[in-house]
Amino acid sequence: PYTTLFRSISICSICADVFRIVTSSNDSFRIVFVPDETGKKEKDEFRILCMRPAVLFDKINKNARSVIIASGTLSPLDSFASELEASFPIRVSAPHVVDPSQVLTISINSYKNCRITSKFSVLQSHNQEIYSALSQIIFKTIRTVPGGALLFTPSYFSKDSIIKNWKMTKMYNSINNIKPIVEEKSDLSAKLIIDKFVSYPNGALLVGVCRGKISEGLDFADDLARIVYVFGIPYPAFKDPEVELKMNYNDHRHQFHKNYLSGSDWYTGQAFRALFQSVGRCLRHTSDYGAIVFLDERINSNLDKLPTWLKIQNSLSVEQAQAVLNEFYKKKKKL
Repeated sequence: PYTTLFRSISICSICADVFRIVTSSNDSFRIVFVPDETGKKEKDEFRILCMRPAVLFDKINKNARSVIIASGTLSPLDSFASELEASFPIRVSAPHVVDPSQVLTISINSYKNCRITSKFSVLQSHNQEIYSALSQIIFKTIRTVPGGALLFTPSYFSKDSIIKNWKMTKMYNSINNIKPIVEEKSDLSAKLIIDKFVSYPNGALLVGVCRGKISEGLDFADDLARIVYVFGIPYPAFKDPEVELKMNYNDHRHQFHKNYLSGSDWYTGQAFRALFQSVGRCLRHTSDYGAIVFLDERINSNLDKLPTWLKIQNSLSVEQAQAVLNEFYKKKKKL
């Protein structure tokens, strides 16, 4: 009985804290009911969503003499400052610890007249052509890569669709013969995925998901990953209730506070921040080196959103990319 009593008190205390936060923060939070997709009621959730991050940052900002925020994925800086409602008069987008000569950044926008993009409206009618083009690009460019390779996709759905296409067109086996393919799966732990990936002494191709288990917080230093392919721009799911609530909230505040991010600007910022998390996986220390290959035609019109250490020139054809990659790895092997 005592255990039940204490548990009841604990639950009531938590509920009281939740409602105190929600009712005293000037409309900065939302409570959302999220039913389980499989229909299991015991897995239904109530989530508390913070619509205005500044409500939590205000106390720090008002009471501290100085606030220093340092991270490799703060860009775009304007959107970050707007969300925290702080000016941050001193801003530094520092160069990478890796020398620019050790980073090769490539953009491939098309393959044999097929536009490469993860844009929903284009994928609706051309997804199979695009996924087939991706297999050809990777097949032709991964041959000269020493060690492992990473491919990040915008979502688990797109990852599964790509793999399905590759198997249907037999390109899965062709790529797998060069670098064994390891998939990130939602029902597998990060440890199991990584253990399988590192078990191949000559490197494998790990196909993962932006915002997934392997795109943030994990190191793929040295020969674990010498190239990162990023297909698409990982915009959040547009019809996700949490995304819709946040965009509507920001649009409402933007009407009265013009310096506050609009919903669409916030949405774009989330996509590029997830992109930056993924591309840095293969550059982990000062003597490391690697290539980053962007696979989306929209990248070249969004260069201003990329960190300063990512230097992209004009987009390349697959043949040009092959030659550039081959020369890059040859030079690194000699050092």
